[in-house]
Amino acid sequence: MVLFAKAPRAGRVKTRIAARLGDDFAVALARACLLDSWAPLGDLGDALLAWDGDAADVPFSAPIIPQGEGDLGARLERVLRHALSTAPWAIAIGSDSPGLPRHLLISAIDALSTHEAVIGPADDGGFYLLGLREVPARAFDQVPWSTDRACAATATALRARGLRVAELPRWFDVDVVEDLDRLRDAIRARRVAAPNVARVLGVQP
Repeated sequence: MVLFAKAPRAGRVKTRIAARLGDDFAVALARACLLDSWAPLGDLGDALLAWDGDAADVPFSAPIIPQGEGDLGARLERVLRHALSTAPWAIAIGSDSPGLPRHLLISAIDALSTHEAVIGPADDGGFYLLGLREVPARAFDQVPWSTDRACAATATALRARGLRVAELPRWFDVDVVEDLDRLRDAIRARRVAAPNVARVLGVQP
């Protein structure tokens, strides 16, 4: 299990939220998202933090691999290839979906017993999860990152290289202020277990 994340520093994380609610709130939220995204991974297999930033900014003890240079595709290819050097499968998630339901993570692991790839579509057209049993060279070169076509293009690219791709149910990222109400509702309804985020948002689960 690989968590992709950035150091929670002003100007680097949750910038669209920061523009409306301030840097202090955005940094606190990003740090909470990071903590709540990492917490469940250790129970599901070996966990690895793919980090963009200074290692001193990691707020917990974890094995770390630098994401390295390039766009998201280059970073995914590099990190997942590293993870697959010692494991039969690798699943990457980001910290934009804190408290990702455990059943989605379990479904991803199960899917990799019958498919070479699994992807979790996000409501904004990106994806919240990508799992692979192999990493085709340069498979992500033509993916339009940060657009509403990123998930579909990634799945298409993998299928074009002969991989069977399973798709998980949709979920949501937390990128803009409007996403916070949905996250609050999910925490209150206990669809999401994110205690650190709940404290930042002032929500009682």
